[in-house]
Amino acid sequence: MEGQPGRDFVSFAATDQRAAGRMAGQRLVKKLDERAKVVLSRKLAGSASTAIREEGFLKAVGAFPEIEVIIDDRHAGPTIGAACSERCARRSSPTSSSAASVERRARRAVILEKSQ
Repeated sequence: MEGQPGRDFVSFAATDQRAAGRMAGQRLVKKLDERAKVVLSRKLAGSASTAIREEGFLKAVGAFPEIEVIIDDRHAGPTIGAACSERCARRSSPTSSSAASVERRARRAVILEKSQ
């Protein structure tokens, strides 16, 4: 950040993205409270703040061997429809699926799945 505190700006507020990701991972582990498989749906490829937050999440979850990250390289995009995996998109066609059905499949594709 450029500028001199007190002259060019009074204060600066920002998120510690790594800490935010770590907190999210720790909260997820606490909520699962057992063996589970997790899918990390990444927001946008190339976003530095997002990548740092995801790194914090993966590090926190990685500290618990009973939690398995089964997918960590899917980029979701800004909408539920964009989150639909290639497999979901291939199964959907404008003539055979309604938008609601595509959205339901996309949501299922990113839901956390508990182990049997």
